[in-house]
Amino acid sequence: MLKYLDYYRAHLESLKKSPHTIKQYCIDTEQFLNYIQKNNLKLKEELDSVLIGYKQFLETEYTQISSFNRKVSSLKNFLSFLQDRSIINTVPDDALKQNKLEKRNIHPLSQTRLDQVLSVYLNKYRRISDREFGWIALRNFCVTRVIAELGLKPIEVVEMKWTHIHNNEIKVIRTKSVRTLSLSKSLIDWLELYKNETKMIFPLCDQVDYMWLGIGNKKYQPITEKTIERIFQTISKEVGFKVTATALRYSKIQNELDEKVDEQLNLLYIQLGYARKGVLVERVDRFTHES
Repeated sequence: MLKYLDYYRAHLESLKKSPHTIKQYCIDTEQFLNYIQKNNLKLKEELDSVLIGYKQFLETEYTQISSFNRKVSSLKNFLSFLQDRSIINTVPDDALKQNKLEKRNIHPLSQTRLDQVLSVYLNKYRRISDREFGWIALRNFCVTRVIAELGLKPIEVVEMKWTHIHNNEIKVIRTKSVRTLSLSKSLIDWLELYKNETKMIFPLCDQVDYMWLGIGNKKYQPITEKTIERIFQTISKEVGFKVTATALRYSKIQNELDEKVDEQLNLLYIQLGYARKGVLVERVDRFTHES
């Protein structure tokens, strides 16, 4: 049964899916195949009942609707792969319906809170005398500043490279898109300082194009999205309220909006890497304002 996982991974690679997407799809697929094996089920002959049972299992294991829906969407993609190769006869769409996601209000950070967030690692950098720990604080401040100023997603941040920067612009390169964003003079100065400090810690860093490097056994390797998640966990503890990279991204959107909302949205959805303007409009409709 698990041989299908290897075939599926090769298929995803042939489609030039991102490493993150391939990893997540394969994790979800392996979980599904292990469920079948553990319960001695037959995929082809019992597919409808298998899916009913598996969805019940997912609903028990993943109480967040977004997590459940992502698992179901991933499973549907894998089953379509099997159908295209006549391993199963059909993909029962009725059994793969996602649960309705309750739309929650989005709370962009006020300027006061945004300033608090940005000051956490900046203050650490100014206080720390140890060169390596000081460099980590500077790196984390720059990562936070980049997300706040450019509105990037964590996956876009970890894939940033020095060769993507030309003059006062940076290219954000994804599998199916490239967009060019302007960098402020202040941000350029901070990145230049970070680059110089990095050379002190990593003598061979000129051989590595990735901007955000790890330490220890990850030396000369780019940080991961998990690293960014931990950065914001630390910030949250310091400031006393929950902060995520997504919150900074939404704050960027809020700060860009003015009376000419329609005109701004036409520019913003491209600038921020949304596939459709409608997705950004839906997010903005859920914004609430903090005092």
